[in-house]
Amino acid sequence: MLSILCGTFLLSCLIPYSSCSKTPIYILGLYPMTGDTWPGGVSLYPASQLAVEHVNNNPDILQDYQLRIALADTQCDGGHSVNSMFRELYNMSTTKVFVLGCGCSLSTIPTAAASHLWNLIQLSYSAFSPELSQKSVYPLFFRLIVPGTTFNLIRIAFLKYFGWKRVATLSLPGATFEVTIADFRVKAEETGIQVVVSETFTDDPTFQLINIKKQGVRIIYFSTYEPDARKIFCRAYHEGMYGSKYVWIIEGFYQRDWWKIRDENSMNCTVEEMRKATEGYFSIHVDALPEGDETKRVSGLSSHEYEVEYNEYVNYKANELLGIEEAPYGYDSIWTIALALHEADRILKEKRKW
Repeated sequence: MLSILCGTFLLSCLIPYSSCSKTPIYILGLYPMTGDTWPGGVSLYPASQLAVEHVNNNPDILQDYQLRIALADTQCDGGHSVNSMFRELYNMSTTKVFVLGCGCSLSTIPTAAASHLWNLIQLSYSAFSPELSQKSVYPLFFRLIVPGTTFNLIRIAFLKYFGWKRVATLSLPGATFEVTIADFRVKAEETGIQVVVSETFTDDPTFQLINIKKQGVRIIYFSTYEPDARKIFCRAYHEGMYGSKYVWIIEGFYQRDWWKIRDENSMNCTVEEMRKATEGYFSIHVDALPEGDETKRVSGLSSHEYEVEYNEYVNYKANELLGIEEAPYGYDSIWTIALALHEADRILKEKRKW
């Protein structure tokens, strides 16, 4: 990927070399810092800032430049993300040479559709929508996390292992989730697994859950953001769709103990009722910090050493932060950008010699 990131269109973005001091290079950082959907920026942004410090203190990377992040809050919302991006790109006090983000596919899709018009590469640390794999629409978009359709191979293998032949799907409308569900249906049918019913909902999943129940389907895969997952499980509890007779397969990017959060989506269920409804669900997630891996990375840190430094950086409150499981991607994304810019700078200096 780095060879692509170092294309000639990037070379013209670098500010000319100054022999007096290091020249600041600004990355536009799009992070979901607030909002009801997934404010995971509270953990991802500190990880990125930690990486910026490590890059700037490394004598072998971008020796003539100082990396900086221009932070913009996307609220995990398409409208807010585009507005934040445009506002920062038109801010003439700083020139942005890269776009980093967004965290949610909802906000990444519209920004990635526009950022290339500024001839800017956009790198996301966590957007998983398969929609973003279309290079004709998002030509300068890259990401560190695999698209959601990749996990469908594991879900299908999981169903086959237990011999389950009938399944239902449930999702929110829109490309973020529907593309993954559509791919799941195709792969399921190819392996002899029948998708009996495939439902979408926008606010209240009651009707869709009742229909799934009427069809007699006990294996249910749903793809939504966390607040809507609480709606589904609360409604499933009231419909009696839980316990040993039901298998729920859900997304793996939710925060720890996500079902305990009290909001308008779970107001009709107690924590104990939510515990009963969610008990035994299955999810698939990439482990960003493999336990026991002491291999030194390009940053000079092992996974364990990064974890120690990050926890210290956030005042030993890492386990309290939303999105902590994805935080390492925030760190790695800065190093990816730094290495790309470093190589671009090397090529630019070579061209000056001509």
